[in-house]
Amino acid sequence: SWVHEGGIATPFILHWPNGTSQDTVGTIHHQPWIMLDIAATIYDVCGVPYPTSTPNGPISPLEGRSFAPVCHDNESQRPQPMFWEHQGNRAVRDGKWKLVNRHGCAWELFDMDMDRTELHDCAGEQPERVTAMIAMW
Repeated sequence: SWVHEGGIATPFILHWPNGTSQDTVGTIHHQPWIMLDIAATIYDVCGVPYPTSTPNGPISPLEGRSFAPVCHDNESQRPQPMFWEHQGNRAVRDGKWKLVNRHGCAWELFDMDMDRTELHDCAGEQPERVTAMIAMW
């Protein structure tokens, strides 16, 4: 039920011989993506627009982002921050920065490039970044 990396960071293996460029075959892409991105990627590679309504009414907008560009360019970056919540625990990931709020506790900030295991809270050293990321939430 935590939103820290232990338990939520899971490798994703993509096997798509006709959909990836030779430059990306066998490579490891380290940028974070989220489960919501899988549906967005499927719509993208199929060239099908996401529906906006059904006969019963409107459909909520698709929240994920396609990671199809990674299949052709291993340097592709996630275009927007990721947000998630689980049982009152919240997190924002924007580039290398991850802001985490364990339910009922203060926000913590981690530099995921330097501290993958989230042992050094940078919130006290980066109060402006914390404020900006909380505002994104």
